[in-house]
Amino acid sequence: MSSPMSALLRHDLPAFDLEQQAIQRRRKMNEERNKRIFDPKVRTIGIDYDALDTQIREKEGQKQMERERNMEYGMLYCSPDIAVILMRPSQL
Repeated sequence: MSSPMSALLRHDLPAFDLEQQAIQRRRKMNEERNKRIFDPKVRTIGIDYDALDTQIREKEGQKQMERERNMEYGMLYCSPDIAVILMRPSQL
């Protein structure tokens, strides 16, 4: 004595199971994704190491040029005699 309603319910069981499995699979994938995204050791999105290294080298070069320029100005202003000698080495 099978009613039409019980046949319908039995027929929907495999579809229901498949849907539940799909939901569980999506939840698991989302959890793994969140672990990857929010783990700073794994996450490297947005970091361009080559560009950062280039910027560091450029800045160090600028600092070196600034130091050399400061040394030259310092030598020129430390003694007027030295400045004269440095400016006209051929006349000595």
